[in-house]
Amino acid sequence: MSTYYTIMSMIDGFKSFINLAVMVLTIVASWIMYAKAGEHGWAAIVPFYSSYVKFRIAGKQKLFWGYLVASIASIAGCILLMYEIIASGLSVMWGRIMILPMDMPETVSGLTWAC
Repeated sequence: MSTYYTIMSMIDGFKSFINLAVMVLTIVASWIMYAKAGEHGWAAIVPFYSSYVKFRIAGKQKLFWGYLVASIASIAGCILLMYEIIASGLSVMWGRIMILPMDMPETVSGLTWAC
């Protein structure tokens, strides 16, 4: 294994550790916020219910339904886009390039060299 790949794997591991730490900190902070607002703390770990509780604490329950519709439409749009890419006869490689996270340019450049 070359030095480049060793360094990149160490950087990816560090980024994963930082992402995990931020996620845990966010859950703990939400749990404390919910407890102070008189809500159940476990709501911090349930995805859409967590958002609903945040909107309810802010007194904007009607806005939550717009947020929910926009989220579902976004997910449906991504699924339809991927279906169109795969069904149009494009190679699997282009489908994989489209779904890669944008914060990983080293992976994208690695895939373009493989083409």
